[in-house]
Amino acid sequence: MVIKDLSQLPPPYEFEDGIYPVVVDNGYAQQKCAYWGNVDGQKTRVNFIVPSRAQMGRINVDVHGEASGVYTVSGSDYTVAADIREPEVMRSKNYAFSEINCALVHHTLVLAGFGGKKVKLATGLPFSHYFRNRSIDEVFVQKVKNSLLQPCKSAVGKAMPEIVSHTIYPESTAAAVSYAYNEETGDLKSFENGLVVIDMGGGTTDITIVNGDFTLDMDLSGSRQLGVIDIRESLRSAIEATFEVSGMTDKQLDLALRSGEFKLYGEPKDITSLIDSSTKLTVKKLSTLLSETIGEGAFLDDILFVGGGAQILSKAFKDRYQQAHVPSEAEYENANGMLDYMILTSEAA
Repeated sequence: MVIKDLSQLPPPYEFEDGIYPVVVDNGYAQQKCAYWGNVDGQKTRVNFIVPSRAQMGRINVDVHGEASGVYTVSGSDYTVAADIREPEVMRSKNYAFSEINCALVHHTLVLAGFGGKKVKLATGLPFSHYFRNRSIDEVFVQKVKNSLLQPCKSAVGKAMPEIVSHTIYPESTAAAVSYAYNEETGDLKSFENGLVVIDMGGGTTDITIVNGDFTLDMDLSGSRQLGVIDIRESLRSAIEATFEVSGMTDKQLDLALRSGEFKLYGEPKDITSLIDSSTKLTVKKLSTLLSETIGEGAFLDDILFVGGGAQILSKAFKDRYQQAHVPSEAEYENANGMLDYMILTSEAA
């Protein structure tokens, strides 16, 4: 169940041990959440998205003069809101253990109804950040875990979640699990000739080669700094040059990318041609990257395209590869895969 209106999020489904499994796929552009919600008494998978936008300081106040969306992390204030005009920009590896990420993850958990509750948290890392020299980078993974345990408080005294455990997964591998996992039988789909997962997020693109026995080809798998943010910034420049305007917010750009139009002086303007031109360079870079990795991909069983970029580049990708598969809710594949991972490893019943 995908929830667009966050005021309609169902409450978390209660587990006997009082500990709630929840996933926050904490990307550069978006926080994608997956948890078990209580929908008419039934345990139901729930997905929602929060933009990864935070700014240092107390920026927003509500009509009562109280700080709105403000969190204090290790003594520093951060305002989290979709319409922040000057969000902090971080596309480096350091984002994963930053105070900004800590504020964003806790904000997402509070929105999902986990304030005052104990949670088993799962988050993700790009493939090349999770692995180092063909094995898990334990030092970096632990650094990321420690970063989410630092003190994080609501400026208005909201109850905060208590993270009792934190598991980190490689993002594109989690998407492969989501794609292959059968909830009814608990089995994983097999791939005779392998599966390629292309995960284009906000700042990075992961390419993961999954062998027929569900092992990973570490030599061919990896990450590149290429993502939706590149398309968004190109579109921003094109719109501002074409219409001689300035000051478009990230929120407005996200909406324009998805709808193909934006409002200028209250009137809708069609920008599909600008979007096409803005995506061309990214498509070319991605095509080159894929050719280097999988060639024509003729002998692969499936090529799975997920992440926020899958929605935007779906047509170009399907035109290029016959066995391409783009899930209807491609941006949630990593988060759902992590929730499935937790079931497979008995971390969530």
